[in-house]
Amino acid sequence: MTRWLSTIDPKRVPLFATAAIALAAATLLLYVVMPQVKARRAAVEEKASLAATANVAAALAAERATLEGAVQSLVTLAIERDGTTQPLAASIISQLQELAAEHGVDLVAVEPNAGAQIATLQETVFDVELVGEYGDMVAYLRGVRAKIEPLVIRELSIMPIDETHTPKIHAVLAAAAFGEGP
Repeated sequence: MTRWLSTIDPKRVPLFATAAIALAAATLLLYVVMPQVKARRAAVEEKASLAATANVAAALAAERATLEGAVQSLVTLAIERDGTTQPLAASIISQLQELAAEHGVDLVAVEPNAGAQIATLQETVFDVELVGEYGDMVAYLRGVRAKIEPLVIRELSIMPIDETHTPKIHAVLAAAAFGEGP
């Protein structure tokens, strides 16, 4: 080995040293620094995407709280409008009967059923069967929409009973209301 070192021109030693240092620096850059830079870049991108998701989740939580407050205020409003503290189902049935009498529609059946429990609110589903003339039925349904605010009509089935100029209509509707749960 010493014989080989003695054959090297002393003027080239700095060139070899520089080449060895450059090779070590390139190796260090390629195998140590670049993977760390890529890993940091990926972590920053993931953090940004998670922050966006967290913002969306916070907005949804705020919207849900707002909607729950609106439903709660509708339930309170329905109780205040009725002037009594009777249960929501009894209040809505009473209002359905009053509207039927007001519009000349026969209220054949009203059947309240327990629906889903959502947080502190209990859903009540009403199966309502009506018979009346077409114009009266339309006025009745408009009255339900306008006057019984916590009630939401989910399904409506209308069938004519006779073939006259002003036909009698048989209507079956499913409606839901939310009230305070047990």
